[in-house]
Order: sequence, then structure tokens, then C-alpha cells
Amino acid sequence: MVIDHLIVGVPELRSGTSAVEAALGTAAVPGGHHPGRGTANALIRLGDTCYLEVLGPDPDAPELTPGWLSSGLIGHGRLVGWAVRTQGIDAEVERLRDLGWDPGPVEAMSREHSGGALSWRLTPSHLEAGVAALPFLIDWGGSPHPSQSLPRGAELEGLTVVAPDPGSVQGTLHMMGVEVTVQPGPEPSLRAVIRSGSREVVIETVGPAEGRV
Repeated sequence: MVIDHLIVGVPELRSGTSAVEAALGTAAVPGGHHPGRGTANALIRLGDTCYLEVLGPDPDAPELTPGWLSSGLIGHGRLVGWAVRTQGIDAEVERLRDLGWDPGPVEAMSREHSGGALSWRLTPSHLEAGVAALPFLIDWGGSPHPSQSLPRGAELEGLTVVAPDPGSVQGTLHMMGVEVTVQPGPEPSLRAVIRSGSREVVIETVGPAEGRV
């Protein structure tokens, strides 16, 4: 499995996207709306197979769906989650459960965008309670990967995961075949280093309620 995308949660999509664009010096592409979830996004390519998702409340939706990215997660403009891509997500979930880690139930999602519709399946439970050291799984099925339609301009250089139990996190990531840096810390957090032209930008989680872009 490879890193599919990183998620920056913002309290207001337009201003939050502008802040990320200013930090990286590259433009984001409007993504679309998540029906039934109350969120919408904008995307920035981070390489051939990876992208950055700026995720916030959908201005055209009345409210967030309970349990889906709490307002505490999207309310601070910080790195709140990451996804790894797999094919055959049902078999992969069963394999990981047999090895001792349950990624959670598989759910189907979709969104409309200017080019049509995208659909995918994922294990979203790790996005519900708070910033998670471990990624969720995503399978795009027959849909094209979003990065392929985004302009080039930035590259993910590295991701560091901080967790109170780094050994356990490292062991689970090893089962998944995912290689990132894992460090000990009092709270789960994430730190991404992104190269954009001559800039090296850090986007991270800072503690349980603050962050910076």
C-alpha cells in the first residue's frame, strides 16, 4: 500500500484553501461535495499517486453528519488524517483483521465534481474520534485517481507519525506494508514535509487542539 492522500481540516473551505495555497505557493483545484456528509474539498497534487485534500464544511449543506469529522477536527486548520490506497479492500481488511488489527467497516462514498462523479470505498472510522496515527484504507475501484487530473506543483517529501505507542503503530504499518517515520509523543499527531518549487513547507498537527499550515 502507498500513501494516497493527506487531509487538512479547515473551519471554512474558501479561506482555509487560500491559507494552504499561500503556504505552498500553488493553486488548489475545487474537488466537490460529499453527499450526506456535509463536507466539501479542494485538492493539490503531491506527486503522481498522492494529493493533499483541504476538507471543510460544505457551504451548501446544513450541517456535518454526526460522527463524520467532528467540528473539533475540521475547526483548526491542521493535518488531521491520511489514507493509504489498496485494491480489493474487502480482502485487505480481512487480512489485517486476521493479523490482529481491525481497520473498521468498509463504506462506499462518492462526490460530484466538474468532470463528473467519483466513487470509492474506504474504512472511515479512524476519522471520527480524533487525529489518528494510523491511516484509513481507500480503494478507488474503477474511478480514476484524483491526482491524475491535478496540475503538478508540489511533492510529498516525507510523513512523520507521532504516537504514544510507537511500537504498536510501527507494527501495524509494517503489516500494511507502509513505510513512514514513527516517533513517540504524548498525543497522536502527523507532520508532512512538502516540496513546492524552492519551498520546503511543513504541515502538521500541533497538540490536540492547535495546528499550523
